[in-house]
Amino acid sequence: MDSDENMNIPRRSVLCLVPLSPPITGASNASESVIKHLARNNVVKVIGYQRGTLISGRFSIRQLLKTFYISFKILIESKYDAYYLVISSTSWGNLRDLLFMFSLGSKARKRLTVHLHGANWDSMIKNSSSFRKWLNHMMYRDVYSAIILGKTFKSMFKAYIPKYRVKIVQNYYDDDLLISKGAFIRKWRNTNK
Repeated sequence: MDSDENMNIPRRSVLCLVPLSPPITGASNASESVIKHLARNNVVKVIGYQRGTLISGRFSIRQLLKTFYISFKILIESKYDAYYLVISSTSWGNLRDLLFMFSLGSKARKRLTVHLHGANWDSMIKNSSSFRKWLNHMMYRDVYSAIILGKTFKSMFKAYIPKYRVKIVQNYYDDDLLISKGAFIRKWRNTNK
């Protein structure tokens, strides 16, 4: 396909609700990679919801206010062709995700892909109150698709998303995160003193 033909392909608009660094985490690295990939052929709007620390799963008034602010931004944003949300497997993170999904509305959730970077989402839901289970069911039943990190996680969304819409993307790492063999040996020796 020549460059003239590429110009005639309509670009889709995508809203990405993702954790970004700092701090650097697996989810923030993966989010940045997904955004770069999507931006090649789409118009991408990013709303970051990072905590700013590596402590997750704890309640914070500051984080609660930020969540409400982002939810309001989601409500007033113009409509997009697709939505991408990195979801949490912590109790507080799940409440945040539910609020974001509610703010999107039912029509947008039908164009939403959720991406789970953990392994205990289903056990967190299983140990939740009946009301939270119901809320999750109400929000996730509209979700178009899910991305998980391995085959063993495929059953997590079975009560919410059809199996054929759950896609596996293998976990990875950036080469930039690797340290030299000498640095590794020094670090190993220092921690084992």
